[in-house]
Amino acid sequence: MSLSRKSSPPKRAAPSEINGQSRPAPRAGSRDRLVVVRVRFTVREDIALRRFTELHPTIQCVVSVVQQLSDNQYLIDFEVLSSELRDYTDELAKMPAILWAKRRTPVGHRTCYLIGLGLTPEYMVVATELGALLRYPRIIENGQLAVEVIARANYLRRLIRRLRQIADDVEVLSFGAGPMRSSIGGLSGRQTALLHRALAAGYFDVPRRVNLTRFAQTLGRGKSSVSRALALIEKRLAEASLVSTSRPRAALRRKSAVAQLEPQPRTSNSLT
Repeated sequence: MSLSRKSSPPKRAAPSEINGQSRPAPRAGSRDRLVVVRVRFTVREDIALRRFTELHPTIQCVVSVVQQLSDNQYLIDFEVLSSELRDYTDELAKMPAILWAKRRTPVGHRTCYLIGLGLTPEYMVVATELGALLRYPRIIENGQLAVEVIARANYLRRLIRRLRQIADDVEVLSFGAGPMRSSIGGLSGRQTALLHRALAAGYFDVPRRVNLTRFAQTLGRGKSSVSRALALIEKRLAEASLVSTSRPRAALRRKSAVAQLEPQPRTSNSLT
């Protein structure tokens, strides 16, 4: 008499390996998800605004622009929030890695400065490597940098791990996740993903940190295909900008037309 063999249960898919560490295989569509995480850490490099804010613990520097001028040279535009109005131009110019400093017109207790930085901070290198976007404003206070980072969900752990390799006291302040969607310009998920990749790579910087050929190579796509995709994104954003600016005027015109249709109150000429 033959014995029937029990069918063996199906094998589970092996977990994916990233940097030698196993983790569950990503769910369908997880690569198209973004996470927005706000982190705070102490930059180990003894440079620029870290040293400045450590010397002035009550001061807060609010960085609004970081623009690359050339290799390892950046223009940084920031505000100094302080309880007293002082000119820190000379002191900033003496900080490590700062090439020059210029003070702008103060407004209240806010003083704006432009500085030239003579190196590329390591945390910016890490963000570029992982395709993450560092948002503004970036707050530097008492030697610590607080910044909101947009990254792919499957790169989040790697991002935090890399930050801990180059910085101290890395702390996650807030975290959010969601599908990659955009209501601005009606961009699709893929278009939004490409836009974030281009922003993170420095394609839209002035001057550009990466040209079209190199950016297409990092994506593993053809130059003409990426060029056409970026042109469509720019077109949709431009159209959305025109629509958004025309809506208030259209609303005013509708309001005026409605007002003209309403009966006007009669004015009495009789004297009382």
